Amino acid sequence: MHRALPFQAIALAVLLFAACSESGPRSPTAPDPPLPLAAALAGATDTVQVQITIEIQTGQTAHFTIAITGGDSNVDPVWTCASADTTVASAAQTASGCSATGIGAGSTTITATVTRGTATATATVGLRVTQPPLAVAFAPAADTVEAGQTAQFTIEITGGDPNTEPAWTCASADTLIASATATSFGCSATGTGTGATTIAATVTRGTATLSTSASLRVAGERDTFAYWDANGNSDLTCTEAMGRDDGLKLPAYKDNRNGTGLIYTWLQRGRSSDSDSDGISCESTQNPNGYVPVRVSSSTQTGDRACPTGSPTWMGLPVCEEGERTGYERDAFGTAYASLEDEIIEGLPKSGGQVYTPYSCKLFDIRADGTAATDIDHIVALAEAYDSGLPDSRFRDFAADLANLTIADPVVNRQQKSDSDAGGWRPPRNTGWFAAQVVAVKQKYGLSVNPAERDALASMLAGDSSRTVTCG
Repeated sequence: MHRALPFQAIALAVLLFAACSESGPRSPTAPDPPLPLAAALAGATDTVQVQITIEIQTGQTAHFTIAITGGDSNVDPVWTCASADTTVASAAQTASGCSATGIGAGSTTITATVTRGTATATATVGLRVTQPPLAVAFAPAADTVEAGQTAQFTIEITGGDPNTEPAWTCASADTLIASATATSFGCSATGTGTGATTIAATVTRGTATLSTSASLRVAGERDTFAYWDANGNSDLTCTEAMGRDDGLKLPAYKDNRNGTGLIYTWLQRGRSSDSDSDGISCESTQNPNGYVPVRVSSSTQTGDRACPTGSPTWMGLPVCEEGERTGYERDAFGTAYASLEDEIIEGLPKSGGQVYTPYSCKLFDIRADGTAATDIDHIVALAEAYDSGLPDSRFRDFAADLANLTIADPVVNRQQKSDSDAGGWRPPRNTGWFAAQVVAVKQKYGLSVNPAERDALASMLAGDSSRTVTCG
């Protein structure tokens, strides 16, 4: 019960009603339907005010409607709106009353002061502002690298105090297998031994802290084709494969479809018994003649395409001018990615039965088989990866890596982007997501950037803070 106000001083009655937030999800405690939150009751010696507090989250806006009776009917009423604590919420006048937007966690009072003619009255409502819960996503959930290689994990953060920049630390559960460090996008983990470990990220934003983790397998010399090829004839039969542990499973060469480590991208599909194309070989005896790897050697040949030793770096990427493209063969990358369109679409935003293309946010119908009339696009083009120093031994892994695959409007893909790098083309939408993907993929494969590409990526990252695909 608040201090009574003399009726003779207020011949004007004001009611303040709260409506649901129009700027975010309604708080579970928001009133529905609108309730009278403060009332000046005329016709008695004193007025009585009843105080009710509603709750919203930071970033949300509550709208209050003022109902006015009394005063000089020949004069239009006017009012002002104020928050008692502007660090908790701001208040603004609207055509029908007041609005209040949550800024920081805490409690405040929103006051409307109404004047009509010579009469003035006030109405108040209590407002509590809370923070949305901190949520963290870590991707990918699992990865496989060889000793000496580095895996990149991206952290997506929502909730927590929006006025505080999030911070995080990264750690490996077994530092003899891999070391972990924090990056501007999440965590990086470099294989230092062989075996399996967990990479953990602990995120803090304001007073909230949350941890998440991903699994990492580091493959060693034992996980090579020669280990499985018992007779050393560069041909691999099911008898040889099934005689070793649990079959044809070489974690050194990641199956990018599901992270199991199966090397289906290394096998010539024409001679594989992978009958259902799920990347698992030796499912049947339909192919008694065995399997022939596309590349038996673990060569890391890059020719003159790698940056010179001692080149400057940006975000861990060597920076140098690219030489003239020679020796590039598109067929060397294979076509394993062609069967991944449904998985690509599964991870993209949709509207009804349609999917958005990240570059232009154009909608395409999703067919019964999960595909659409779109192109599968390599975010870092295959030719660009070649120019940036991608080792020959990783061509097929790179081409089928879901982290580097998206869908695109055929017009955008074929007539605009083509094999351009970020310095030659940028998408009209989702530039922050695009630049972050380019950097993460190039970090994962140890690729370089040229100065123009570096500048373009830096500009996109600075100009768009979002790291997810947002359309609609």
